[in-house]
Amino acid sequence: MAETPMSPTSKAVGPEVASVISPSGKGDRPEPFEGRSLEIGCCCCNPFKGTVQTLLDKLPDMQFKTIAITGCTTGTGYTLAMMAARQRARIICLNRPSSRSEAALANLKALGADVYHVDCDLMSFKSVRSAAPKIMEIVGSDGLDVLALNAGIMHLPDIVTEDKFDMQMQVNQLSHFLLTKLLWSALNEAANQRGEARVVVHGSAAMNFDGHTGIACACCPHTRGLMPRFFEKHENGGLGGDGCCSSLTMTCCFAGKTMTRYQQSKLANFVYAMALADKINAAGSKVKAAVVHPGVAITNLVTNGLSGGKGGNKDAGAKNYIPEFVVPIITNVLMQSTEMGTMPIATASMVSDVQNGDYYGPGYPCWPITFWGPARKRTPEHICVNWHTQKQKDIVWAKCEEAIGESFTITAGGEGGAPAVALADVPEAKPTAAMERA
Repeated sequence: MAETPMSPTSKAVGPEVASVISPSGKGDRPEPFEGRSLEIGCCCCNPFKGTVQTLLDKLPDMQFKTIAITGCTTGTGYTLAMMAARQRARIICLNRPSSRSEAALANLKALGADVYHVDCDLMSFKSVRSAAPKIMEIVGSDGLDVLALNAGIMHLPDIVTEDKFDMQMQVNQLSHFLLTKLLWSALNEAANQRGEARVVVHGSAAMNFDGHTGIACACCPHTRGLMPRFFEKHENGGLGGDGCCSSLTMTCCFAGKTMTRYQQSKLANFVYAMALADKINAAGSKVKAAVVHPGVAITNLVTNGLSGGKGGNKDAGAKNYIPEFVVPIITNVLMQSTEMGTMPIATASMVSDVQNGDYYGPGYPCWPITFWGPARKRTPEHICVNWHTQKQKDIVWAKCEEAIGESFTITAGGEGGAPAVALADVPEAKPTAAMERA
């Protein structure tokens, strides 16, 4: 993102960061990735060697800019937060209260990051609505430069949230839609002051996998798009329950009723980002919408989704599809590193030449199975043509509005979200139980 002068209410970087950055802003920075193998897990073959460092070298200085990230205790969200800290951004971590979120905050603080935590449980609309004004209080009149909708869950049983929606759909899509609406005025404020702001939606290549067959069917003209019933309230088991349509255990990761629910939520992410980009253009807003997918990377989302794992997905009842002793073999041989998986969302969040409606993801081995490699700018044509029609965009927008019980009108001004709260000095504001400055 282009560097802009500090506004009158912008906060200076903390002393921990200042001590390792030269006055010109181009000296040494915290190097959280130094000495680490960044590309391919433990695989001895590393065809993408150096690509993560190339991206890190390309990222601009983010001083005086604020990025809010959902789901950043581990995985791509935490790695994105570290990359943003390296570039001197102010970071707002949006996580459920947990020992993992506390550890992530402590580690980011050790990097000298200007970092905040706001409680935000995406399984609860009430929690999201409670988080929004706290975020607005932190950003004040400076606005929010980047909203990274990173959080995601997968392979969970057919159990509903307190709001009566599928867990995967509410966390992955519905609550992110609500959060964007509530923070829209802050995004517009940053865009109007500094020329742009961004909403980055983290999708998945799983949107290309038909849950009935377990194979990539995006290129098939008969592949189903979004199905409205997956966005609607229901009771436990109301979306067909659990189970696999294959007798082969390992194919349960890609086939069956549970996979269909996940696929619908990730397809919703992509279609939503495209719909948001269209509405931004129509409104004349300077905010940009982008969508990304990480490929297949070693993260808790994937390992817990495969085996039931520990924490996160396991706590929510993740199904155990593959014996846990098999998971390390799969991750070490077939998956790229978390840092490689973070390249698309880091690119869309921070690289200067991102445009409204851009789509980033790896490109290897070939479409529609693009699991590995550095972030490339993709086009909607890399997705089934049936999935980015106006009809699909209308479905995702209307069903999301129906779910949250509010309309979301994209504007170019300061309307559309919670009112901004300007503080004289946010870092000295007293934290509440739900808003903690690291």
